[in-house]
Amino acid sequence: MRRDKEEILNVMNERLTTLMKMHNLDVDSFAEKCGIEPENFRAYVDGTKEMMIPELVKISKAMDVSADYIMGYYTYPFPVAKTEEEYALYTKLDGMSREELKEFADGLREKLSEHEA
Repeated sequence: MRRDKEEILNVMNERLTTLMKMHNLDVDSFAEKCGIEPENFRAYVDGTKEMMIPELVKISKAMDVSADYIMGYYTYPFPVAKTEEEYALYTKLDGMSREELKEFADGLREKLSEHEA
């Protein structure tokens, strides 16, 4: 899947905005939490400045979300994979629809309930 620069910047803008909402942070608070200058972060969000890899890594670590999500390669905001197994799991889960994910989660809850009983 080849995407142009503008599409990538638009997706990153959407994902950064989503992360701010998920964590209930405004632009300045989000930037501070990530260790990025607020002016630079605002420019990343509005698409007037390209984010460099060090900033992407800072955001990924501070928000515990994969860079793949921020760049639009994952649909869901999975945490940073710490093992190859986690990476494989997140990749598989990302290929699922919301309905399939719901069924998967319900199945896990059921198995946990049985195990706890």
